[in-house]
Parts: sequence; structure tokens; C-alpha cells
Amino acid sequence: MIVGTDQGASVSLDNGKTWSLWYNQPIAQVYHVATDSQYPYWIMAAQQDTGGIMISSRGAWGQIDFTDWSPLPSSEFGVITPDPKNPHTIYGVGYGPGGGGSGLIKLI
Repeated sequence: MIVGTDQGASVSLDNGKTWSLWYNQPIAQVYHVATDSQYPYWIMAAQQDTGGIMISSRGAWGQIDFTDWSPLPSSEFGVITPDPKNPHTIYGVGYGPGGGGSGLIKLI
């Protein structure tokens, strides 16, 4: 059996007694995608139901996987924009479960 959610699909091979995680699928429903100016560049967006996310355009271990994703405090309909002169400064707008609000997100 397969059940689909905003974050991906979960699979059960034992009639629903146990379910797989959705981390095995490179799926995300995102809005307002932006990139910063560093290399490798970071891609950031508001994600359906879970706040903001960002990921490097190049994986730490030769491929991009779920360990490369990072959360950002925003909401699914928020706008996330990096400062063009300082990629460690990101502006985020939104509210809701992602904990966003109008303001500045400072990355180190």
C-alpha cells in the first residue's frame, strides 16, 4: 500500500502494520524558490506544511540526500530571499507551523 502526503509517499509491505519514511524520496512541494550568491549556491523555498527549507546545490558526500536539507523559519506561503551581498543573511516572511514571521534569518 502507498499513502501520499505533502512531503512524499509512505509504503507499507505488511498491510499497514508498519510504514516507510518519506526520506527515501527526493520530493518536496515548494513555493517562491530563491538561490544565494555563494558557491556551491544554496537553494531555499517555502515548503508545503513544514515551513521553509534550504539545501546546497552540491551534496557533502558526492550526492544530495536528506541530510543536506536544513529548515528555515518561515511558512508554506512565505517568501524567503537571501541578501545579494551577504549570503548568510536571509529574509523570511510568513507565519504558521514553520514559526516564521516578518524578519531576518541570520545564518552562520
